[in-house]
Parts: sequence; C-alpha cells; structure tokens
Amino acid sequence: MPLGPIVQLDADFNNRTPGEALGEGGAALGEPVDLSVLDGEIVENTPDENYLLVTNNSGSTNGSNLRWQLIGNAEITSGVARFSFDFTPGALDRYSMGIRESGASAFRFLDVTFLPSGTFSASDDAGAIGVANNTYSPNVNMHVVMSFDMDAGTSAMTVNGNTVFSGRAHGIVGRGVGRLLTGYSSGHGAQPFKLDNIKVTHVVPLPLVLDADFDTQTVGQPIGLGGAAFGEPSSASPGLTTEVLDAGMGNRILQLNASVGGGAKALRWQFLDNIEITTGTIAFDLDVGFGVVDSYQLNVREAGSSASSFTNLYFLSNGNLYLTDAAGVAAIPPASYSANQFYRVRLIYDMDNGTYTAMLNDLVLVENRPHGVSTGRGIGTILTGFQSITAFGGPMWVDALQVGSSDADGIASEIAFLVEPTSGLANIALTPSLEVGVLNVFDQLVSDGSIVGVEILSGPTGATLSGAIEPTVGGVARFDALAVDLPGTYRLRALAGDLAIDSTTDLVVEMDPDVLFQNGFD
Repeated sequence: MPLGPIVQLDADFNNRTPGEALGEGGAALGEPVDLSVLDGEIVENTPDENYLLVTNNSGSTNGSNLRWQLIGNAEITSGVARFSFDFTPGALDRYSMGIRESGASAFRFLDVTFLPSGTFSASDDAGAIGVANNTYSPNVNMHVVMSFDMDAGTSAMTVNGNTVFSGRAHGIVGRGVGRLLTGYSSGHGAQPFKLDNIKVTHVVPLPLVLDADFDTQTVGQPIGLGGAAFGEPSSASPGLTTEVLDAGMGNRILQLNASVGGGAKALRWQFLDNIEITTGTIAFDLDVGFGVVDSYQLNVREAGSSASSFTNLYFLSNGNLYLTDAAGVAAIPPASYSANQFYRVRLIYDMDNGTYTAMLNDLVLVENRPHGVSTGRGIGTILTGFQSITAFGGPMWVDALQVGSSDADGIASEIAFLVEPTSGLANIALTPSLEVGVLNVFDQLVSDGSIVGVEILSGPTGATLSGAIEPTVGGVARFDALAVDLPGTYRLRALAGDLAIDSTTDLVVEMDPDVLFQNGFD
C-alpha cells in the first residue's frame, strides 16, 4: 500500500539570520528543546542556504546533546518513523547521535558513537549492532537516515545512501520514538560539527485513489477501460493491446504489447472520479516487468491531458534508466534493468513544496527533487507503456498499481441530493427543505464551504426559483427558503463549481389555496 510522510520536525535553518544563536523553542520553531551545555550558531553557506554550527565551549568532556523533540512532543508508535539529517564532523572526535522516546531517554532505540579512529559504531537496547560502511572523515558531509518500522520493531540506517545496518530488532515494546539526540559522547575533544536539513517524518498508509491488482480480472481477456472505480485504465492508445495473465499462486498480472512505429503508446490510469490533486502527499506504487530489454516509459501527468510533465521514467533499450521532468534531466545513480524480472517503482510527491522522490526497488533515483511544473495543475494520471522508438513492442507487465493521497478526502468530486421535497405550493418555501451533499471520492461529506446552487432542469416555461444558493455546512447545503413561483411539475439540478447532478424525482407544485380563494373572490 502506498505510504506517505507526515512531517513531525523540519529544521533547515534557511529562514534564520546568519550569526543568530540557536534557541530552545522546539519543533514549531525548528529548534531543540534543550541545548544542554552546547552552543548553536546559524552560519550562511551560500545565499539563502544556512547550516547550524554546533560547538562545546563548556570545558567539560562529559557527554552532552542537543535534544530535538517532534511537533507537539509526539511519539510515533506505529508505521515507519524516518529521521534524516546532514552531519559534517569538524575533526576525528567522539560525536554521538541517538533516538529515544518522547520527553525522556530511558529507551535506547539507537545510539551511534563516533570514534577518533575515523569509524563509528551502533547499539540499542538489544546490544551492539553489526555495521558496515562505518567510516567517516573530517569536513566531509554525511547524509544520515535512520528508519524505524514501529509495527515490526526493527530499525535501519544508511549514510550517503550506503547501508550501515537494516532489519535490526531493537527489542523495545510499549514505547515509540520521539526524540533525536545530536552531540558528543564522554571523553570528546570539543571539536565542532555542522547540522543541516533535519527532518523527521511519520510514514503512514494513504487512502487509495487508484487500486489495480488484476486479481479479479478474467485470465486471457484484455483489460477494460472502466476507470479507477473498476481498477482499470480510462483509455488506451491505438496499437496497444492488453491481456490478463495468470502469474501463479493466485496472482494475476497485466501484459501490454504495442505495435512497432506510429508514436508512443500507453494505458492512461486516472484516479477515482477523475480528480486532480494539487496539495499534500501523493504516492505511487507499482510493479513493472519486461519480457525483453526495449524502450518503455512511466509518465505522471495531470488529469485528462499530458501537458504537465511531473515525471518521466524511461527504461532504455540499452538496459539503463533515464529520468526527466518539467525541470529537465535528472542526475540519477547508475540504474539498470533486465528482461524477465520485476521491479518495484515508488514515486512520492510533496505537492505543497513541488518536489518528489523516485525509487527503483531500494535504490533512490532522486530525493526531494523539484519537478518544475508551474502550470498550476495537479497530478491525476499515470501512463504505462512504450516509447515511440520501441523495437519489439514488449511485452511489458504491470501489477499491484496503487496510488494513495493524503488530501483526496478534502476534494469535492461529486454532489448528491440527500433530501428532496416532492410537493409544495407556489411562492412558499418547500418542505422538507432540499438538502444537497458535497462528497469526495470515498463518498464522504467534504466540509470545504462549497457554494451550491439549484436551478430548474424542467418545468413550466417562465418559472423561476428563489432562495436557490446556499453554502455547505459540514458538507451539506440546506435550502430552507427554496421556492418556485408557478404551479407545475419540476425536475431540479444542483451545481457546485464544476460538479452537477440532475434530480430524478418529480416536484409537483400547486397554487396556494389562499391565492385561489382571493382570485375567485375578486
């Protein structure tokens, strides 16, 4: 299932004034809650790019740390917690890093100790940890990532993308992670160090806006084009054929083949109700495989068209990978693929910051890269298929395609009549009051303050409505003053932005008896 990060601490120091001293304002201010005996100064690296210089001028050689808490002093007990930061040692010295529970230091989820020998070791409550890639050099930056799978009770660590350890059972139950320690261990030489880009995220499952695993599809048949509601693409390029295959062990996959020549060919997969998402986190997970080394592509676009190039991941005919987006060509580490092997592709978008991370299996291709899309559009499509230069036309295999979104529940995707009057009198408010709900793709009410209007779909010529515009409250627009001015049989239509729905219920309106009496008397 796609996972998305909730940021619990973010301190990059770029909004601070160079020369400013670090305070103890906590995560809300991008600061630790306790400096201990250490000092922190904001230093400009390049214009608009700062880092934190940490020094120990106390004269003591006892261990001491900056203590960083999460927003609201949160403690992460489920999902995956990810601590990442840039650490640059000023010399070979006894530095230390650690992960603890919130508000205290009784549970050692992880301790990392640097030694004057130029190596570092790791331990936790379960004891010493076997490590690899554990050397360091003065004034050489180390991008440190510490991950904790709280459900599995395990931890992992990488430095500059190299695995130090993984799958470590830390042995702690009943508590979560909530504190980062950065500083010195006992016997240190008080050599300074730099910190930057401190970020803690809580990775949680995201609600799905696309779920296509093909296990309910019929083997030997092409995939339908019913859209996300059916776990199917919404369209297919001419010259592209599909077939559902039995991969064994109850698993079914989708095979794609393309005719050679005539341009690129792809399946277009859109989200539920064809929504387009502009905020929050969007995560794509899918398995892809190839029957031959050829020219394939995965493209992420806006809903309904392909003008906004959020990501283009190419599997080239030479067996290598190539990645581009609206910002240009991305520099990625060496990455290759082979025939008759499946690969897990993950694309995670931070729509609020305009960045994304791309992974092939465990290899990070890009991390927090600006995608460069400036059209104002959001994401609503993934394309799976072939480049125009395909030599063989596949086959390409797709499986377990899922897309999750943190903000889809706040997007209005349809409206519905909740309560409808069926009869009434002309020029008198209809009862019961008409109610229209604004719903998301999960059929939940959206409390976004949408304005809903009602108009006449069919009815007597010249009839008009009054009281026909209302805001939603809790996702529901209630029309207490809605009235029509002429007797007759009506059908109504409700509208909210680009959304509309036509009623299938007849509304029969009669003349007010008091008016009839008055007319007869006159």
